[in-house]
Amino acid sequence: MATSKLIMRVRDSKQKPTSITLLFRYESTNIKYSTGIKISPNHWNKEKELIKSVSTIRDRDHLNRTLMNFKLKSLEIYNHLIATDTAITNEKLLDEFNKEFRKSSNNVDTQNAPSPFLTTFLDIFVINAATKKVIRSNSSEPLKESTIKNYKHTLKKLKEFNTHSNANYKFSDLSLAFHNRFIHFLSVTKGYANGTVATRIKDLKSIAKHAKRDGVEVNEDVFTPEFFKPVNTPVDYEDVYLNEEEIKAIMDCEFQLDTTLDIARDWLIIGLWTGQRISDFLSFTKSNFNGKFIKVRQMKTGTEVLIPKHIDIKTVLAKREGELPRKLSHQKFNKYIKDVCEEAEIKRPTKGYKVTDKRKTEGIYPKFELITSHTCRRSFATNHYGKVSNYMIMGITGHKTEITFLKYLKKTNEEQAEALLNLWNTKA
Repeated sequence: MATSKLIMRVRDSKQKPTSITLLFRYESTNIKYSTGIKISPNHWNKEKELIKSVSTIRDRDHLNRTLMNFKLKSLEIYNHLIATDTAITNEKLLDEFNKEFRKSSNNVDTQNAPSPFLTTFLDIFVINAATKKVIRSNSSEPLKESTIKNYKHTLKKLKEFNTHSNANYKFSDLSLAFHNRFIHFLSVTKGYANGTVATRIKDLKSIAKHAKRDGVEVNEDVFTPEFFKPVNTPVDYEDVYLNEEEIKAIMDCEFQLDTTLDIARDWLIIGLWTGQRISDFLSFTKSNFNGKFIKVRQMKTGTEVLIPKHIDIKTVLAKREGELPRKLSHQKFNKYIKDVCEEAEIKRPTKGYKVTDKRKTEGIYPKFELITSHTCRRSFATNHYGKVSNYMIMGITGHKTEITFLKYLKKTNEEQAEALLNLWNTKA
């Protein structure tokens, strides 16, 4: 496996402009190749391998793109030689590097043109995504952090697929045959669920649109319905939610103030009665709380919602004289709320799945083992369904369509029948 790294060797003064060198390693040897770019060592970020943001370097973004091009293109050249069964030597690599990097000034536009290779294009796209505006159906603005995160996951899987296939795929390779091989790789070789596979295909189709807008040759198959996203096949297990009786049992648990379980329980209560994603409710500060309401702008969608302050949340805040519990990481929250629910005796055998080694394992487990941060939003929607209008609930959860919202409702057939029976009995 080959790696490329940008280095700077500082010998004397840190003020003297120093060359940035590409260090390319493969098998048991390495090559050092000059990028032709010199800067003051004080302006070099060794960890990020980028030029720092300083006012004295006006073309910093261009230089950083050029440096990134050295890293990506060198790997691209190496992978192409591997794919074509070409004998690789230092001399051969240097010859190919010279062809690529020592082009005349008349060819600068060609050198900086968008790459036709999937992983190279996506590598650069992800780097620029946080600041570069992208065209959407009704707006032009930087991509959200959650979208960039998905693209990074897709990039990783595409690189793994390249290695698995001993190839370096281009956008022109996005045929229906590629689609079949990629889905087989993700579903069978890697063992991912249909939902995960669908996200990778969705990202690939989206990136192909960006590449086409940039003038890259793209196989039109990727835009056809046949280049489909797998759908989740309905399975016979429950998406877990906590009913109001179980929430009361959680509230009634006695933990010493500000111990780990006490803090986890209180954040769980906040999540259960606000209906927000974990990225939102674990980011709450006192500024979100205004009198009777909680005001939040959702990170994923940018939607601003106003939530009434539930009595249980008032109790949580009163414990600390109006202060919120100490912050927990997402990982620790998901770990400790299972312990909280175990203490609350939420142990009914429940059919569901647990994630182990990044894989979903189906089975029958004590219910507390299946509780995750997503249980909060699902419980809020389910517990309020039928008591207030769907659109009122959607106004708080931030769901855009009723179809999507209804997927969150997780009452069993027995629970729904009991609810209807109770309604009839109150009218009898």
